[in-house]
Amino acid sequence: MARGVDGRETFADNRDRQLFLTALTEIKRETPFTLFAYCLMGNHFHLAIKVGVVPLSQILQRLLTRYVSIFNHRHDRTGHLFQARYKAVLCVDAAYLLRLIAYIHDNPVRSGLAVKNEDWEWSSSGAYLENRRTSLVEPDALPLTLGLDHDIRTSSTDDFEPWPTDARTTPVLLRSAATDVASLESAAASAAASMNLGKEALRAHRRDPALVRAKQIFITNSLQQGHTLTAISQWLKCTPAAVHYFARRRAH
Repeated sequence: MARGVDGRETFADNRDRQLFLTALTEIKRETPFTLFAYCLMGNHFHLAIKVGVVPLSQILQRLLTRYVSIFNHRHDRTGHLFQARYKAVLCVDAAYLLRLIAYIHDNPVRSGLAVKNEDWEWSSSGAYLENRRTSLVEPDALPLTLGLDHDIRTSSTDDFEPWPTDARTTPVLLRSAATDVASLESAAASAAASMNLGKEALRAHRRDPALVRAKQIFITNSLQQGHTLTAISQWLKCTPAAVHYFARRRAH
């Protein structure tokens, strides 16, 4: 996360936000990395990045330098725009990454800017919906990371600080360390029965409210019991990105 100096606005209008995304796209093309999520607010932005050979510090330096130059020219100003030090959180495992993505996408809702996170135009939430894919964010890279790279540390731990444990700021997709993990079959049967549905109905692709609710219950409970995103998607016969979308809309 990078925040404006003295809390000032870093995006004066939507044109600034579009210019930032253009700069981000250019930097991503020039300096390859995987972008899982982003959200542009008023005086700060969030990115969920998996870096490659180029360190995170260099990626952000290039991005901020380019955007600040554009912003200053457009608004006829000089000087710094962002605080000297960005805030970076190290994702230590797959569950952590899911929580981080959910947290990033929930920012507009928590701030009162949107009723649902997918309503906010300036985040990558819509990229997790099949009909709103973009070339900037890579939801399809998420299963590989979750399934094969449970510890996705790609930078020195000196660049990061632990995720806050305050319940008001911690993302909610937390997988508990369950010792008696129910099978996906049992979890599916229980979730379906709670909505008077058959277990196999969970694999249907309909927008029926009862079915949507049952899927939310099944996915949320399965994640909490320790099942992986990939395993759940294989049982449901859908993409891991679709499972993540339901998990993000968690059942209450």
